[in-house]
Amino acid sequence: MRVLPLAVSVLLLVSPAARAKDLRKRVAVGVESSVGAPLLSVRAGLPMPSPVVNVLVEGLAGFSTGTDAVPSGGTVGVRLLYGIVAEDNMNLYGSAGMGWTSRTEGGALWIQPALSVECFPFGLENLGLSIAWGVQVDLGSPSGVATWGAGPGLGARYWF
Repeated sequence: MRVLPLAVSVLLLVSPAARAKDLRKRVAVGVESSVGAPLLSVRAGLPMPSPVVNVLVEGLAGFSTGTDAVPSGGTVGVRLLYGIVAEDNMNLYGSAGMGWTSRTEGGALWIQPALSVECFPFGLENLGLSIAWGVQVDLGSPSGVATWGAGPGLGARYWF
């Protein structure tokens, strides 16, 4: 029975300190799936005068040659993310995005208000794993309003 407190004490002493991620002046490259097809994602942390303000800008681009699940076409867009909560190895963002998706049946301008969470696993502090949920408004052909597909947007990025 004395082994358990000793083991917990040793693990607490050798584990790395957990800190909220300061992503100002850093760039990330990865993938995102919030628009329906996998997209290449590039995020950049904007320099802010206060260390508690975390603002990111993200560019998205991708294309599909067509399958039953994802029609052929291309997507480009931009997203602005504002840090709402910074926890140990996790950031919660409010975001607004817009872009253009072209498909065989036409094209649509999309607007996305959303929330997203980016987590940084222990030992892989530069790898950001994200999950996002929100609403997508499509203006064009076809047009409509929907929550994101069959599930939330998922992403993975490496921060440099």
